[in-house]
Amino acid sequence: MVLALLLYALVRPLNQVHLVVVADLLNGGLLLAVLARGAELRLRLGRPGWSLLSVLAIAAPFRLANLGYSEFQGDEAKVVLRSMAVLQGVPDALIAHRKPPGEVLLNALFAGGLDAVTELTGRLPFALAGLAGVLAIYHLGRTLFGPRAGLIAALLLAVNGYFVAFGRILQYQGVELLLETLALLCLFRFARGSSSERGYAIVGALLMAGAGLVALSAVFLLPVAALALWRRLFGPARAHRWSLALWLWPLALLVPSALVAYGSTGAVAGETLGLGTVWSYLGPRLGEDRPYFNFERFLLSVNHYTSGLYLLVVVGLGALLVLADAVGGPVGSSRRSLGRGLALIWLIGPLVTHLLLVRIPWAHWREIFPALALLVGAAAVGLYGRLGNRQLRGASVLAGGLFLALSGHYVYTAWLRPWPEYQLLYPLYRHPLDWANVNAPRGGSILGATRHHGWKTVAELIEQGVLPADYASTDRPEAAWYLKRVRRCNEAASLYIRPPTTARDRRAIEQGETLPGFALHGRVYVDGRPTLALLTREPPSGGPRVYQDAGHGHRFDRELASPWWPVGRLYRPNVNETAECPRAG
Repeated sequence: MVLALLLYALVRPLNQVHLVVVADLLNGGLLLAVLARGAELRLRLGRPGWSLLSVLAIAAPFRLANLGYSEFQGDEAKVVLRSMAVLQGVPDALIAHRKPPGEVLLNALFAGGLDAVTELTGRLPFALAGLAGVLAIYHLGRTLFGPRAGLIAALLLAVNGYFVAFGRILQYQGVELLLETLALLCLFRFARGSSSERGYAIVGALLMAGAGLVALSAVFLLPVAALALWRRLFGPARAHRWSLALWLWPLALLVPSALVAYGSTGAVAGETLGLGTVWSYLGPRLGEDRPYFNFERFLLSVNHYTSGLYLLVVVGLGALLVLADAVGGPVGSSRRSLGRGLALIWLIGPLVTHLLLVRIPWAHWREIFPALALLVGAAAVGLYGRLGNRQLRGASVLAGGLFLALSGHYVYTAWLRPWPEYQLLYPLYRHPLDWANVNAPRGGSILGATRHHGWKTVAELIEQGVLPADYASTDRPEAAWYLKRVRRCNEAASLYIRPPTTARDRRAIEQGETLPGFALHGRVYVDGRPTLALLTREPPSGGPRVYQDAGHGHRFDRELASPWWPVGRLYRPNVNETAECPRAG
């Protein structure tokens, strides 16, 4: 990400030669530096233990299976469009994102290097990062509280609905988990006074900077870092002051490149994006009337994403164990105490912020679960050690296995199962563990759910002249990416495209409902089921048409999925500046 930011600041537009040559120079420079230090390059790999294999066996299928399960959804399409703008040298491509640019920079590197943007290739790097993040939690738990605690923490995240749903999309959440966890590991080892403290400071600083490039939640690492560095300043194993200065070195690269990248905004159609664009995104979410007491939102969201059972066991019983100070394990008391302090601070920051200080938390409740999983894993090990009866220990292991099986089944049903589409046919196929019976909790999100729409078919029908290009739709970024046209919302549109964004929308499309002033021209069918409703001013002769989705995706990926396709204004936010789209009622 730092490499991409530097490239974008210095070279516009970019091309494949830039990306490949600079990446090779970076890798070659690192290799020469390692050789100059006389480091050992031969890896001594041991056999992976059963704990690591069990984590991989559970976490990998949830994150890597069927990554082409749907077209890009919502924010994914925004990342793709802004990655194209970065590659094509658009001056305000990053400030248009209104969020940390890490996901855009990463996707720009992968898309530009591969010369294509498909659902599989776009999502795969982020899904691999999410899987690596679960393994990082396993390693961090081993380091802080012992191997059993690391195993339990990793398994809890492996079947966590938030990290499964958001680990399968082209967005930052998996990268965030990986970088923040590894940064915390470096902070812990630095605080413990490792003999390699200089290396942990250098690498840990880069990891923290990388976490800040992908998510605002990296701010919650700052108090954790303060605790770790405080021990090195005033504890018994005091560090040299120059070691602490090493935590600031990435700023020498990031600050100048960020000033250049964000300062050289350009005017498009007489408009210029500025910092007010960023606040237009953050302001409504943060609000002004604090505290907000989002406890109901928290319960409904966790129940919806991870199941009521997960809410009861991990959030309820697990929190009680942590509060009862049941954290135990085979590691020394000093290490366990420091680890518990770091994990608690990592937990309390996002928990208090989203419960009380943020007006709309959306699905950011996931940010509490890495630290909570670590603490619950340590507490479970402590409780297990107090069970003197062999039968009780066996029963506790069986109960844990049953919990993982039930939680995994819920996650598969809600977020992975190809059909029926859980989110868009709710509550027809509601899972028994969905106790709250809500399709999308207030301030929630269903990004990452299985959906089959058929936008590529509509793109081809417009290109062939079968459908008029003068279209309107709900404010869906995927329409801009797949149709390669600025999203338009005006009352005079000849074509209205109605995608199913809720369970009610799905039923309306299946039943052939129309909107005032429009007639049902036809519907796109995916796997024999209607997905997109196509409404026109005049009804077609001979009744509504049926457009099958089969075969159109390959042509789109071959001819229209290039990151170098002229992006125009597609990357910009708030392009729907005319009257609202026609809506039912």
